[in-house]
Amino acid sequence: MNLFFREFGEGEPLIILHGFLGSSDNWVTLGKIYAEHFKVFIIDQRNHGQSFHSDDFDYHHLTSDLSDFIVEKSLTNVSLIGHSMGGKVVMKYALENPDQINKLIVADMAPKSYPVDYNLIFSALNAIDIENLKSRGEAERILSSHIADFGMRQFLLKNLTRNGDGYKWKANFKVLEANIEKIGDWSTRSQAFEGPTLFINGKQSDYVRDIDEPTILSHFPAVSRVTIDAGHWLHAEKPNEFMEASLNFLKKPIRAC
Repeated sequence: MNLFFREFGEGEPLIILHGFLGSSDNWVTLGKIYAEHFKVFIIDQRNHGQSFHSDDFDYHHLTSDLSDFIVEKSLTNVSLIGHSMGGKVVMKYALENPDQINKLIVADMAPKSYPVDYNLIFSALNAIDIENLKSRGEAERILSSHIADFGMRQFLLKNLTRNGDGYKWKANFKVLEANIEKIGDWSTRSQAFEGPTLFINGKQSDYVRDIDEPTILSHFPAVSRVTIDAGHWLHAEKPNEFMEASLNFLKKPIRAC
């Protein structure tokens, strides 16, 4: 069951993992900039984007998918970027496979369990009769009656694609909704990744708090932190600031990180 991915550039490998309900599409613009310095792989995780659908969905399977991808592509000295759900995947992978990872970037996520509440989002998505949908505009109008935030609606609509004369969802919403509690989970059998690690957090987001600092340090003792004046989708809201912080970190020699 191969993952769909986008590949850009040459050099040392850099893998990017999107967040929950996202896809590789969200990272193409930044990925092409990273590709000026690295060989970039942007992956659609299972049940997202153009990757395969499966009833099995938790961090064990997501991390195993990443492991299989790295083995399949014969990648070594890999750097990882993960946002939100993708951040948990890359943290877990680095903790359990520390010798395989060069550098780690975690975007607005902490190594802890979170309460999850996607009821509003799934109610909005389920209100769309996908089999009889006539246009993207119709989908937008239905979502707008549930979700006021324009950016969130556009983010969700990236999951909508043509299917012959009609439309279909790229993401496997049925399985994602059924397994939503697992997205908030956090567990790992390993204690620490001692390689260079950067946490980029959104100032307007509450996903990473000062109280999380001891836990972050216990797992990632070589961590540095950058805060951007943005919300949870910081790479989309402030792409220039995110790129500057992440690229400066990735380009530094290991000894200087």
